[in-house]
Amino acid sequence: MSDFDTCLRPAFTEKLLKRLQKGESLNLLSDDPDDVQRLFSEIKSRSSGVCWLRVSLKAYARSFDGFKQDLWRQLPQVQRGQTAPGQWKQLVNLLEQQDKPVWLWLDALHSLFENSQIDKQYNQDFVNSLNSLRNNEHFALLGVTEKPLNQSVFFVQGMDQPASVLELQPEKLPQLSAELIQKEIKRHDVVRYEQTTILQMVSDLQHRQYGFLAYVLSAVENGEFNGMPIEQKLQRWQAEFYQGGVNLRQSMKWRQWVFNWLKESLKWINVLKMLSPVWQFMRGIFSKKDK
Repeated sequence: MSDFDTCLRPAFTEKLLKRLQKGESLNLLSDDPDDVQRLFSEIKSRSSGVCWLRVSLKAYARSFDGFKQDLWRQLPQVQRGQTAPGQWKQLVNLLEQQDKPVWLWLDALHSLFENSQIDKQYNQDFVNSLNSLRNNEHFALLGVTEKPLNQSVFFVQGMDQPASVLELQPEKLPQLSAELIQKEIKRHDVVRYEQTTILQMVSDLQHRQYGFLAYVLSAVENGEFNGMPIEQKLQRWQAEFYQGGVNLRQSMKWRQWVFNWLKESLKWINVLKMLSPVWQFMRGIFSKKDK
């Protein structure tokens, strides 16, 4: 059994890991954050001896200092020092001085493109420093975007420049084949007659395949809409997922909140049931006094 057999896309994950091990800089193309998260988890668990740094540019497009601080905090405490570097170049020097390979994973890198409101410190020096790190054999960079960077515009000091100044090799996260979808479904507790219907629906999707599949599998295992035909359940879940714009993490938080709310409500219902005889007794006493 291969170490990659349990991966969502075994061959693709293995290929991507080997490219990172070679120190390549890649532009992963995907619009499915759940799929990207699954891929990241698979690669990280198979890359021992690596200093992983992961930041979402969606959170820091308007705060270069926040981006820099987040990166610094992820470095080993012994090597990063007690004080965060004030300059970006100082942080780059820290990255170059690490005693093991450094892999930088930038989610939502497209947040810096087609965006004239980004922090002005995301300038040409920033881009040049990332490109220079590519020459370090112990450094690998992967930036996640929804479309190729060479089709976007990067604003430097309010002026637009071709995004190709950031030299990343495009690598599209492929659509899931019917075979891969079926393997993923079988890893979960789904009755056989529902497996085929789920497989057919997910195979036809063009947008956020894995995100929706994971959402459905979670709902099935949680027993949502038990007794309802699978076709109707899928229609409901599809509306929730795509029209609601949720991702897997958000849905899990929501379901957990509902579960906790119901659990707490049942407690109060039980308390009221216990107090009901007392209330009836007291009510009887006061009724007699009134008479």
